[in-house]
Amino acid sequence: MNEIIEDMYMHPLMVAYSGLVNDDVRKKCYEAGFKVVIESPLTTGHIKDFIISNLESRSESINTVKKEVLKSSHGHVKPPRPLF
Repeated sequence: MNEIIEDMYMHPLMVAYSGLVNDDVRKKCYEAGFKVVIESPLTTGHIKDFIISNLESRSESINTVKKEVLKSSHGHVKPPRPLF
């Protein structure tokens, strides 16, 4: 289980940023593994709505997995090392 949690920490949030975004570009970006596709200009609203919300969601998922692992192992699992 620690490997799953560490993988969630280490998996980057890939953001595609372009001046031209249409349905075809979005499809290709998602197929290539990008999680977020943003059309320029990059605004604080884009950062808040797409990037920060995605990272917050990931953080909540990590915390949920941690709690489940600790609950199921009765505390016998070493928590993952912090990123920073």
